[in-house]
Amino acid sequence: MKLTLQIQLFPDKEQAGLLQLTMEWFNEARSWLAAQAFELGVANKVKLQQLFYYDLREKFGLSAQMAALCIRHVGGTYGRDKNIKPVFRKHAAMPYDSRIMSLKDVDRVSLLTLEGRVIVPFVMGERQRERFSFAKGQSDLVRRRDGKWFLLVTVDAPDKTPIPVTDFIGVDLGVVNIATDSDGEVYTSDKVEDVRQHYRKTRRSLQKKAAKRKRTGKRPKKIRRKLRDLSGRERRFKADTNHCISKKIVEKATDTSRGIAVEELTGVRDRTRNMKGHPADSNLE
Repeated sequence: MKLTLQIQLFPDKEQAGLLQLTMEWFNEARSWLAAQAFELGVANKVKLQQLFYYDLREKFGLSAQMAALCIRHVGGTYGRDKNIKPVFRKHAAMPYDSRIMSLKDVDRVSLLTLEGRVIVPFVMGERQRERFSFAKGQSDLVRRRDGKWFLLVTVDAPDKTPIPVTDFIGVDLGVVNIATDSDGEVYTSDKVEDVRQHYRKTRRSLQKKAAKRKRTGKRPKKIRRKLRDLSGRERRFKADTNHCISKKIVEKATDTSRGIAVEELTGVRDRTRNMKGHPADSNLE
């Protein structure tokens, strides 16, 4: 059974600055490489390595292994859907493997930055320490919006290992972004917004036609039927979108041994009705 251990890091001010700078440049490099891959229609990691490896090192100051990780992640992300150009957030989680990360003691980890390695203290609970011996593969460096740093370490734990809840993912519901968690991950997509705007424009067009027919004394029965059908399709689309997003959040919480805390939703509909340029419906119902 694969689990993800969440280990809190305690860098000092200088170390935190170096980690943040490295993360920002790494993600800028990923977005730049993704744009090149999208323009050429190339997702093959070997081809991307041949074309852009030295550019990544010269333009962004990445080490050899950081450049290789950047290429691997961009190739995998773009390869999943070649119709979308991936864009990485400034503080998106940064991958670390055994070549650029190593444990120095039971409570310190060495992480490579653009300015060399830093030795950062960390805290691990007893249950986490028991499972850490099963650590396998890549880890992710995460900077939460509250400024706290974490390592998410993948482990292969024995089946039926109990998963205690020691922390929570905060989930903030919105209008433009359907949900944003406390790790800074945004759950939305251009496709969702395009479909939402399509329904909005179609509904308005049908409502105008119905009003026009009323003014001429005609009964807009067909238009009303179309509006009901449109409402049903939109409702099913919302339900499917919400289900997919909820599933992703639950999977993330399960993988990182965390619970889920949702913001107080009182007044959400009042807020959404007053936002210009967006439909009155809240995104999660």
